Amino acid sequence: MKRSHSTAEKEWFDEAGKGLLSGGVSGVALQRLVEKAQAAGAKGAEDLCKAGNSGKLSGNIQRDMLRTLRKGSHWPQLYYADIPVWNVKLEKIVEKPHPFLLPHEWLAKANFLIGIDALNNTMQPGSGIHKHIQSVANGLQNPADHIAMGLHFDGVPFGSQIFYSDSLEVFSLNFPCSDLGMRIPFTSVQRTHLVKHVTFNAVLEILAWTLKSLAFGIFPTCRHDGTEWSVGEKSYRQKFYKEHQPVKAMLVEIRADWVALKQVFQFPQQNENKGICWMCHAKPSDIRDCQSNAGWKLARRTAMSFHAELKHEGKSCPLWSVPGVSSELVLVDWLHCCDLGVAADVLGNVLLEMVDAMDSQDSRDIKMSKLWKSILETYKERNVGHDMRFPYLKLKSFLQPGKSPKLKGKGSHIRGLVPVLTQLSDQYLQAKDFHIQTVKSCLIYLNKCYQELGDFSAVRFEDSATRMAILYCSLEREQMDMDVYKRWKVKPKLHLFMELAFHICKERGNPSKFWTYKDETHGGHLREIAKSKGGKNSSSSSAYRMLTRFVSSNPVPGAAKSK
Repeated sequence: MKRSHSTAEKEWFDEAGKGLLSGGVSGVALQRLVEKAQAAGAKGAEDLCKAGNSGKLSGNIQRDMLRTLRKGSHWPQLYYADIPVWNVKLEKIVEKPHPFLLPHEWLAKANFLIGIDALNNTMQPGSGIHKHIQSVANGLQNPADHIAMGLHFDGVPFGSQIFYSDSLEVFSLNFPCSDLGMRIPFTSVQRTHLVKHVTFNAVLEILAWTLKSLAFGIFPTCRHDGTEWSVGEKSYRQKFYKEHQPVKAMLVEIRADWVALKQVFQFPQQNENKGICWMCHAKPSDIRDCQSNAGWKLARRTAMSFHAELKHEGKSCPLWSVPGVSSELVLVDWLHCCDLGVAADVLGNVLLEMVDAMDSQDSRDIKMSKLWKSILETYKERNVGHDMRFPYLKLKSFLQPGKSPKLKGKGSHIRGLVPVLTQLSDQYLQAKDFHIQTVKSCLIYLNKCYQELGDFSAVRFEDSATRMAILYCSLEREQMDMDVYKRWKVKPKLHLFMELAFHICKERGNPSKFWTYKDETHGGHLREIAKSKGGKNSSSSSAYRMLTRFVSSNPVPGAAKSK
């Protein structure tokens, strides 16, 4: 039965479906709501009432509704593959079918609808991405007309709305050289069902398979593991591949925080004595070496040598088998290394310095409340957007017993506070002694690093970052000489920040072009639509909900969903 095409009925159908697609309403509750609306005279959502054999099979209601809501979508069917996961009840590893949204298929659909020019419309000739695509394409003896793609993976808290007891590990793709800010999920895995490295490698094996098809611009003739298509797959995919032209695309950047890189790619972590960095040979003892002649700046790791080290240690990753994909594509993210890393440490220490510099017998808490009033006034004076403002700041926001000062908050709030404290430093840090002047200078150069995010210059950014880091380290040495070990503590993320300034930004330019703010927002949205209102709650079922709800509520890049 065809859906009505009147505007009012379409709008009612869309509004009814939004509750299910957002994860806010269960299928049973939505069907009950639609039935009552129909009884009151509403039209347009009759198909939703038919789900689950008109409600007789309650366990099938949500599945049938999602199929109904997906009608008119241009997205391809999900691909299912068995991957090893941890069965919590049986306490053993089992192979379970898992859903994936294959980029070589939805890109073919996007190319059919709008062409690839819209997906590469901001690529600059001679840029680092352009050179990478040309180099790899030449090696493949292929024209360099590939779509540039980025990969992001990260874990987002997952579980009930009251207590997030799990984590949803999400893999998403985007277009770094396009105006389209869209992020498209590949799949997700719940942390409670992970088998260390084994599950991730199974996921990456399927991702490598689809990326190889894109690199060569071909459609695969069999499944990812070399086996033949099943009967249903063969029928669907033979028809799909006949109606569409294969597209060429290439992975040009990988974005993740340090923890995710360790968990997924088995990269070194920040406290490994044999080395902490995939770009150089720096060890934990080298994180304070910020001079222009620092040893780690001279002794660089190549992708080939780094992958040889990983292989020697038995750390395999299927993604490295894709043409042009190596550790060189892994970028340092501004959000995690600066906003939530170096800047959070600097601002935490600066706030404590300002509180302690007040000429008053009041407690630190009272002093902090006075400082907060000045911050609010400066927010207003500088016209700082509300999304960039802390809702409040107390002493416990940056000072915890036995720990080095570190400001806790959202990355955008920290970014908005840097220029505010820089302005207030003249008022609260007036002493002319060497220590206070060093603190002020450290903050000023951090602010200059942030200013570079606007009118970017790699030379200026490296100079400001280097000066800020040297001053930071000198403040730590001063505190240690005074037997005060908890202030101005230098942490490993300072080294990543220096790598960003010394190496990555010279190749890729402004770090705001590849920071992960949109990825984090996207991850939060995917968490919401992956939630269950009842029924199965396995890694596969959460991935199915996430992918099905995503394709049901979002058009293929450049396409308007038909009704």
